[in-house]
Amino acid sequence: MSRHNSPLSSVRQRRRPRGSPFGDDPFEDPFFDRFFGRNFQVRHEALHAPAIQVRVPPLPAEGRPPGFSGTIADGLSISSGLDRKTAHGSVKEPIRETDALSFRVVLSGRGDIRNIPKPDLKLGDSFKEYESKATPEIKIDEKGMFGRKTFEFVLVPRRSGALEIAPVEVSYFDSATRKYRTLRTEPIRIDVTPGEKEERLTSGSVSRQQDVKMLGADIRYISEGPAALEDRGPELQRRRWLLALDAAAAVAFLFAVWRARRLRALARDPAMARRLGAARTAREALNLARQELEQGKTETVHGRLEEALLHFLADKLDVPANAIVIENADEFLAVRGLDSSRARAVQELLAAFQASRYSGGRAAPDRLEADLGATERIVADLEAAL
Repeated sequence: MSRHNSPLSSVRQRRRPRGSPFGDDPFEDPFFDRFFGRNFQVRHEALHAPAIQVRVPPLPAEGRPPGFSGTIADGLSISSGLDRKTAHGSVKEPIRETDALSFRVVLSGRGDIRNIPKPDLKLGDSFKEYESKATPEIKIDEKGMFGRKTFEFVLVPRRSGALEIAPVEVSYFDSATRKYRTLRTEPIRIDVTPGEKEERLTSGSVSRQQDVKMLGADIRYISEGPAALEDRGPELQRRRWLLALDAAAAVAFLFAVWRARRLRALARDPAMARRLGAARTAREALNLARQELEQGKTETVHGRLEEALLHFLADKLDVPANAIVIENADEFLAVRGLDSSRARAVQELLAAFQASRYSGGRAAPDRLEADLGATERIVADLEAAL
């Protein structure tokens, strides 16, 4: 029995008691709450799904084959083959002793085919097994999972002569018939001819004979007279272009080491990665807002500015974007170390954006240009302050 917990962010409407319209604060009326979006708040809750009981009976011990590895499937089938032309269980192509063969075993049926283990090959002293690869292919329909899993082995003959790849056996429990079954492939016969071992021996003998015949042809006499000296300029290691090339290589190496360490540090600390990328993301969003303003799409500019500023603050403070509520944004930022004047400026700017969106977003281009510039300046200011 298990219970699954899922976090959920919900938006709920806050109910405020209605007071006298002539009280101390005339702006407590719900009309202003709806206009400025102040009667909503975000709450994080954990939902609990009901427990589900599942009864899994054990597999029967009767009839369990010795090689059973726990595979459960429905209607499993097996096939095998080589990457060479084969007919009636025999390879029809010439195979040499050092040739690499690709031997595939394919298991198909219903169930979780991914859990089928690699089958054991009974190769004896005929073949040497190298690396193997397993490739599952899974599909899902109304009856459940089905597919196939392909095992690919690389085999190399150990000797020449008539060899055979023995049948591959796979035992599984058939969930439809509730019985154990054992699948077997057909054997594959291969005639292997001598490979490069004999050829290397023969070529080595010939080369040694040629060495004996050519003995003495490589004798060179020693010159006893002085050789003429020639001035070819400064030594190679003292030339400026080589020194500059060495310095550039050293700088490139140090930069690569620094960048690799930086990427590893960012991967270990997602919060730092968000903080460092906050300004770049904000600039991209502000550039997009400027393009929309130049194209005359004035109704979306304030929404774009509000989204850019909220996501910038969320990335710098490593909090979800919906955690910053506009009516108490100044308190939220002040608690996290931002001075009151900057926090109040952020809240006023966000409130102006929200008011413009709720009023239809039809602001004059000059006002939009001023708000865009103010957002750019406050992002640059907060980038240094936070």
